[in-house]
Amino acid sequence: MYRYRRGIRFLSYTASKRTNNTTWDPTLSLDLNHPSLVLLEKCKTRDHFKQILCQIMRSRKLIGKTFPMSRLIYFSAVSHPDNLDLAITLFNHFTPNPNLFIYNTLISAFSSLKKFESFYLYNVLLSSGECPDKQTLLYLLQAVNFISQVKQIHCQAIVTGLFSFGYLQNTLIKVYLENGLVRLAHQVFEKMPSPDIVSFNIMIDGYAKKGCGLEAMRLFHEMMGLGLEPDEFTILGLLVSCGQLGNVKFGKAVHGWMERRKPAISSNLILGNALLDMYVKCQKVELALRTFGALKEKDVVSWNMLVAGCAKVGELEQARLFFDQMPCRDIVSWNSLITGYACRGDFATVKELIIDMVMENVIPDTVTMISFVSAATESGALDQGRWAHGISIPWLWKQSTGTVF
Repeated sequence: MYRYRRGIRFLSYTASKRTNNTTWDPTLSLDLNHPSLVLLEKCKTRDHFKQILCQIMRSRKLIGKTFPMSRLIYFSAVSHPDNLDLAITLFNHFTPNPNLFIYNTLISAFSSLKKFESFYLYNVLLSSGECPDKQTLLYLLQAVNFISQVKQIHCQAIVTGLFSFGYLQNTLIKVYLENGLVRLAHQVFEKMPSPDIVSFNIMIDGYAKKGCGLEAMRLFHEMMGLGLEPDEFTILGLLVSCGQLGNVKFGKAVHGWMERRKPAISSNLILGNALLDMYVKCQKVELALRTFGALKEKDVVSWNMLVAGCAKVGELEQARLFFDQMPCRDIVSWNSLITGYACRGDFATVKELIIDMVMENVIPDTVTMISFVSAATESGALDQGRWAHGISIPWLWKQSTGTVF
């Protein structure tokens, strides 16, 4: 735990003899016209920073002054975070009058590391009489590890009058949704006087990820009623919702909107894969094939979705054809095909695929072994079940010990 000590006082630097003719008054100007500060802006290494720091300390013109110290702390805490220990030393011993910028700089540095010191430093800020701003609370939201901390920041935003800032409200909604607190996120959203496209996108995406597809669609209609134009993030959330609900009719409408209004969106790989996934989940293989053929760019996710979609509806020959055409395969590719054959009860093919998989240095995972045992069960043959049992036991042992299959 770092210690933050305030009240450190210095000998009067103004009484000391000035050996440098450079004029720089921090109370009148914030220009970086001091040679040491100019060098600091160009500094790249820790050793160089220490040399500049020694030069500043020897000159006694800058050390202890708020603005120069803010630049030194910003450099060591944010620009080059590996120097955070130096920033703490500078803050503890050489910054008698830290301002809000300095506090925010250190809170931001700790927040990026998810350290509890962010909240301790926030208490120091309040004790010093400084008032936080929206950036302070945004940095704290990055450091939260518990939902109780989010609620406390929410309360602080209301008490300090900072809750009215849209970006802070959007961040609170996002954090609540990421932690599964959909009701609280909805409450924050409802209290926004005029939510923007970002607010709606966060809510639609959050609802879609939590399986609340109907709520996502309701928000979309509300957004359109307010005259807000959807963007690619809106479309992504809608496609996920359509796939969850199996609502291919609305999914087609979204697809048509993509093609008519923003052709550039249709060439977006992420949206293309989301569209493909939607058709696969709705078991519309023919439409999925058309979408796949229309993609200008394809990655392993695109191929995996197509293989999984064909296998899911029982088109295993077609799934195998696409699997063999894949430029590269991962564990998901193998599992999609293996699961399809396992559902059919084709133990021989499943066994063959697992052997090929291991030969290509792809390590089977839990999904692979479950499909393997399932295929043996579907076959109803005792000898095959024993064979699957014999393979599964060593695999479970190796998984528990962390050794390679």
